[in-house]
Amino acid sequence: MGKSAFALALAQELGAEIVSADSMQVYRKLNIGTAKPSPEEQQLVPHHLIDLVEPWENFDLAKYQQLALSAIGDIHSRGKLPLLTGGTGLYVRAVLEDYLFPQKSADKNVRAQLESFTTEQLYARLEEVDPDSALRLHPNDRRRIERAVEVFLVTGKPISQQQAQMSRKKRYRSLAFCLTRERSELYERINKRVDLMMEQGLLAEAKMLYELKLDDSHTAMQAIGYKEFFPYFRGECTLEEAVSILKRNTRRYAKRQLSWFRQEDVVWLNLTGLSGEEVMRQLKELAAQILF
Repeated sequence: MGKSAFALALAQELGAEIVSADSMQVYRKLNIGTAKPSPEEQQLVPHHLIDLVEPWENFDLAKYQQLALSAIGDIHSRGKLPLLTGGTGLYVRAVLEDYLFPQKSADKNVRAQLESFTTEQLYARLEEVDPDSALRLHPNDRRRIERAVEVFLVTGKPISQQQAQMSRKKRYRSLAFCLTRERSELYERINKRVDLMMEQGLLAEAKMLYELKLDDSHTAMQAIGYKEFFPYFRGECTLEEAVSILKRNTRRYAKRQLSWFRQEDVVWLNLTGLSGEEVMRQLKELAAQILF
């Protein structure tokens, strides 16, 4: 069992509803590559913040926070427990903590000027003014790079510095736990999961996204599990090479996730060597800390 399977089982055990904290599961049509819960799984447990927008529509952290807090408020109003599940660290932080956004940091004129620069030029500028954000962002993630540069030019302060100064006050009485495995086992599972996704039709899903002809400013185009196949569709590499790169990128992403959550206030649960029953027992014991 993986994270999603345990979340589903725990939600059923507790009568909880799942609130997705995955930045890519918000996009419709991106199902296999984002490991989106199946319609059958969504019938077993109510899921929130999945399939919100089309791949060509913009969606950002502020919008996610607004919708997530609304969903959690609704769940609480019905006497249910919200179970926030997913690996997008900033999404989790924006919900669990009093996460505010920089004020007066947007300027249409500045944004218009930045549009004339290439993504490479913008990233180079970001490395100069905000190296912390440059390390966090993918060099091709134009929308977020452009936004980070805009914040610096408008406010005179790096967005990473402003975020670091934000309150880390807890928004809810909550408990966060992170599931992990020994690295060799984790990487082996990642490789097998990619193979399974290929069997399930990932290539066709990636081709669908590629044929939308969206530019790199769209977040959906940066999703791991899809962008690795674009060079293959352009005839720049073999399918075998694209799959190998996907496995590598997924392993690297998992490593970044673990690094992120090591900075957070979470309880770690190493699944290596544990049976599914033992994991569920420990998860229920952890959940009991905020239920009683």
